[in-house]
Order: sequence, then C-alpha cells, then structure tokens
Amino acid sequence: MKPRALRSLLLIAMTWAAGASAQQLSLQHYGQKEGLGNLAVTALAQDASGYLWAATENGLFRFDGAGFRRYADEQGLAETYVTALHIGRSGMWVATYEDLYRYQEGRFVPVLMDGKRLPVWPGQKMAEGANGELLLVTEGRLLAITPSRDGAAVRDYFDPARIQAQSELSTIGSIHADPNGGLWMACGQSLCHASQGRVGVKGEADGLPAERWSSMARDAGGTLWIRSEKRIFALPAGADRFEERTPQGDMMRKRMLRTELHVDEQGRVLTNADPGLVRWSGGRWETFGKENGLKTGGGVTAMLRDREGGMWLATLGLGLAHWLGYGNWENWTSAQGLPDDVIISVQRDLQGRLHVGTRSGHATQPPGGRRFAAGPTPPALAGHPWASMALDSGGRLWVGTYSGLLLRHAPERGVTELVARLPMIRQVLPDRSGRMWVVTAKGLRVFPETTRAGAEPPEVEVLDAPGWGPGKRVLGGCVDRQGEQWFVSETDVLRHDGRGWRVLPFGPALGKDKFEKLVCARDGSLWAAGQARTLWRLQVRGAPVATRVDAPVLRGHALQTLYEDSRRWLWVGTDVGFAVWNGSRWRMLNQTHGLSWNDLNGRGFYEDGDGSMWVMTSNGLSHVLRPERLFDVAAPTAVIEGAQRGEREISPASAPLPWSPDPMVFRLASLQFKNRQALRYRVRLLGMDERWSESSLPEVRYAALPAGDYRFQFVAV
Repeated sequence: MKPRALRSLLLIAMTWAAGASAQQLSLQHYGQKEGLGNLAVTALAQDASGYLWAATENGLFRFDGAGFRRYADEQGLAETYVTALHIGRSGMWVATYEDLYRYQEGRFVPVLMDGKRLPVWPGQKMAEGANGELLLVTEGRLLAITPSRDGAAVRDYFDPARIQAQSELSTIGSIHADPNGGLWMACGQSLCHASQGRVGVKGEADGLPAERWSSMARDAGGTLWIRSEKRIFALPAGADRFEERTPQGDMMRKRMLRTELHVDEQGRVLTNADPGLVRWSGGRWETFGKENGLKTGGGVTAMLRDREGGMWLATLGLGLAHWLGYGNWENWTSAQGLPDDVIISVQRDLQGRLHVGTRSGHATQPPGGRRFAAGPTPPALAGHPWASMALDSGGRLWVGTYSGLLLRHAPERGVTELVARLPMIRQVLPDRSGRMWVVTAKGLRVFPETTRAGAEPPEVEVLDAPGWGPGKRVLGGCVDRQGEQWFVSETDVLRHDGRGWRVLPFGPALGKDKFEKLVCARDGSLWAAGQARTLWRLQVRGAPVATRVDAPVLRGHALQTLYEDSRRWLWVGTDVGFAVWNGSRWRMLNQTHGLSWNDLNGRGFYEDGDGSMWVMTSNGLSHVLRPERLFDVAAPTAVIEGAQRGEREISPASAPLPWSPDPMVFRLASLQFKNRQALRYRVRLLGMDERWSESSLPEVRYAALPAGDYRFQFVAV
C-alpha cells in the first residue's frame, strides 16, 4: 500500500467515528388526534406568517399551533400525494407526481411549460435563485420559473447548446443555491458548479467518487456538504478536495424516501440515517435513535427549524415530531445510565466529574462524557437517596441521604465511606473553618472535615440565642459570600457568624404564612419561600424586613426550591415547571420548552462552572446550556384565520354589512409553538365595549349586533 493511500485511510478512520448521543430527546408528537390526517409526511416548510406546512401522502396540511387544516382538491390540488414543498420570496410551491402548483389567493394553480404538466418525484429539489426565480428539477431537467400576477414563465435553465457541450448537464439531480448566486448541481454521477456563466465539474480528481448525489447543504463555516444514498462528503471552505465524512457503522443501508442534509442554528449538520438521525458536531457524528426516545417509523423525511428556533422532524408513518428545546436543552434519564429518574442533587468535583444523586443512589459522568455510570459506592451503602452534596476544603464530597447516612466520597481514589448514621438529612453545608453543617429532621449537627469514618456523631447543635427555644426546627440554610451561615425555621432566620448566633424573628410579618426554603442572595439579602406558595425578599442587615414578592408567573404554584446563580438570577422550582428572574423580567419554563418534567425536585438547580444550569425533576435531569437564551423570546402574535356571520364566511377586512340577527364569529390563531398552555387572547369590539376581555379560546362570538360601526381588536398575551 502506498503511503498516500494509508494516510487517506487514517483520515477516514478519524472522521468517520460515530457515537450514540446520550441525551434523552424531549419530543412532542403530532398525528391524527391533532388533525394531521395522514402520518406519512414527505416535506416541511414555514411561511412568512408563521404557519407550518406539512406535505403528506394524502394532502397538504397547515398547522397554526393548535391544529391542522387539510388542503386538497377543494383548494385546487388535484392529486393528494405531495412530493415536494418550497416557500421563498416567490411564494409557496407544491409538487406532486403529476404537477407543480403555485399557491395564489387561497388556491393552488398548476404551472405548465408549453402546455405540459411538470411532474416532481420525491427527492427532486426546489431552490431559489439569486434573482428570486424558482429553480426546479423535474425528470432530470433543471427549470427556472419566474412568477407573475397572471401565472408563471417557465424555461430551461441551460440552453440546448450548453447541454450538448457539457453532457453532464443532461441529467440533473439535487441542487443547492448559494447566496452569492452560485449553483451546485448533481449532474449525472458528478457534481457541477455554475457561476458567472461558467460550469465546472467536480469528480474523482477532486476526491469525489462517482455517485448519484441526492442532497447538498452549506454550513456556517462555509463547508459544502454533499450526500448520496449511502455516503457523505464535504468540501471545506477554501479547499479544492472533498473529504469523506460517512458515519461509521454502516448506518445508511436502508433506502430513504429522500435523503436530507440540514444545518442547524449552531452550524451543525444533521442527516437522516437508519437509527433515525446523525449530527456532525465537534468533528464527530452523534447518533439519535430509539435509545434516545426517537422513533421514526419509515425514517425521517424532512427537517425544519422554525422561526422560534424549534426543530421539527417529519417521519414516514409516525407524523410530526417537535424536538423541544433543540440546541439549548439536554435531558438525561435512567436510559442514559442514571440509577433512577427521580433526581435530587447535583455536584461537580474538583476533577471535573459530575455527580448526580437520585432516589436510588448516585452516578457519575466524566468531563465530556456521554453517559452516566453508577458511582463507586460499597454495596452496603448503595441505593440510598442522595439528598444533598457539598465539597470540603480538600475536594472530598460529603453526602447526606434521606435515609440518614452521612457519606464522604474521595473522587481521586473513588472511595465512599460512611461517616455517621443520623436522622433524615435535609442538607449538607460547608463553612470556611473546615466544618460541615448537617441539617437533619431532628436538629443541626456540625462535623469537622477530619472526622473519622464511623466515629460517634456529635451532639445536636444547641442554638443558644435569644428568641430560640424548644420545638423550633431548622429546615435548611445557605452560606453567603462572607462565609456566614444562615438557617431558616418556620418563622425565624438564624445567623451564625463563626462566633455565635443571632435570631431574626419574622413571624409577625408573615402573618399565617411559614417559611420552607431559604437561599442567600449575592447582595446580602435572602430569598425565602413560604408554605402559602409565597416568595419573600428578606433584608437582614440592620433591622430585619420581609417583603412579599408578587410575581404573576408564580401565582397559585407550589414553590419547591430556590436558587440564585452567579448572574444574580433567581431560579424558582415549582410543580408546573420553573421560573427565572433575571433582575428585570420573569420567564416561566416547562416541558414545552424542553424541560424533562414539570415537577421540580430535590435541590432543584445547580450552576456548573461554565454558567450552564442543571435542573432536577422527578422524571429526569435537564441541562440548560445557555441560560441567557431563555429570555430570547418574541412576544406572541395573533392572526385572524377567518370571520363568519351565520353560515357565510366574510372577509375580516373593513366592509359594510347589512344588519342580520346572525352572530358574528372571529377565529383567531397564535403562530407560536412553545408554552401554548399559557397563551391567552385579549379582545374587544369597539363600538360595543371599550373594555378588554381575556380568554384562552381562539373563537370569539358576538350575538346579533345592533346597527352601527364596529372595530374588532385582538392581541395574544
């Protein structure tokens, strides 16, 4: 073997490597129950208004966030098997095995060339040229279509003389249009590039084998990706030779309805494969399949990133799947190696390993790891619910369990030992004096870091301070930036400054409420959660002052955990998701955004060293990669889908109407796909009532209106 060939094989071995992604995908499925009458989806697109369009084997469907509406022969689609769909500056184009249609004024109008129909098979592509014309591949020909008010002008993209001079252009497959006007085409078993009137051909001399190339895409770094049925190649920006990047493991054996290459918001490349999906990220392929919760029936047929940043997957037989939180959320469950789905605590050690405490013991993940593994716990100590974790000054992990075990884990040696048996442990807190404070169901204990394993536990810490007496319980605490300990009882806050105790009574300010949770704020104040589903801000420097915080997003929800991060953001875990306060705005997040489960659990939150946030729930662990993106959300918008008076559809635009006893009905839609359970419509009919009314229902009905001038106003909130 020649050295050059060996070097190529080594390069292939490095770039082909693929590994299963460990995360559990948060998917919301749409099918016939939601109105998607046919589950074999062949193409996806989103229009300028925000509607999502799904082409299927039996009709075209439009999704408004709440349900699907079918478009077929009544709207001009004579054939119901839709093979392709394209939306761009020139409008919406829909293709079938027999015809190409243009969507005009609510109807689909066939596009003809010299009086002949234009059939489009699955996998034959449409793209938009630099001048806005539609580029269409049909029966191996490349056509350019220029729309007009009266119809569309259709011509061959290459004239007969050019095709005769370059025979590769006689059979065109997939196409990709670059923003600069360049056009890449699968031509025969080669790749052609048309630019500034010239056509070049790429082939084996350029590192590209003879294949029928069916998909192309360009990533954010300028790399051109090209795929056939079974192989993938890439041409990096500025390079003159293609590199093979076919995933390892023979995972593209099955025939797909269409091959798909998609570039996500982060510049990563996704393509459909036998397991489901593979994604090129960081120089390697990640695989997503059944082990990640992704089931695709006959395969993924299309991918779409909506204008909210959401990822949609079309499948052949299982309808649509909305990948919630794509790009910013990861989820982990027992399917990824955790001993239990009930997550209680999280801590990263000084070696970079992530420790996760669950209802059934703990698991670890090394830096950059893709799965969790059971922690090195002796059998006699395994399986206990790890309620709280904290690092001591030497980097050892102290653990309290709900079953009362106080454990100490040395990460560098992988050894876990029993320090003491105590009543149920709620929390473990370190101080700056080399001590570990342990909050139990029967009092507060203090252990020196040097405590020998198995030693007799210390006596319950007696709080010798005015205002503290028998019967009062410590529920939890926190350590502030000065290293002082703060603990909370039902009505009091206790401060320990390293020398002694001070009790700050808040009972009179609370009324009938009682404290449950406490967290230290970076400005020296405290946050507290009350039993009455209340949030309190406590000023504890000088005269103590308790101020109730009335946040609309928290009303009526159980406040189960509190956390303030290094950004001074407050995170509040509830029974319906969690809320974040960034100092100026509240944001409520739940499963529709990508959260593993709505019921927050245990310690609730943990900020990692890179600023990302781990969120603990009773059904999995979530990871928010870039918390600042949680606030990158546009205000909801609303549109009028239709207006009806009696049995007659009317235009919602300004128009005189004769008086009638029939009711007037407006149908609204909000074209957002996240957090729809919180969606409300505010409406009013000027001329009848100046006041706004609010409802979650998208239909507004007015009984027989008296004669007069009216204006209907609406907004989504």
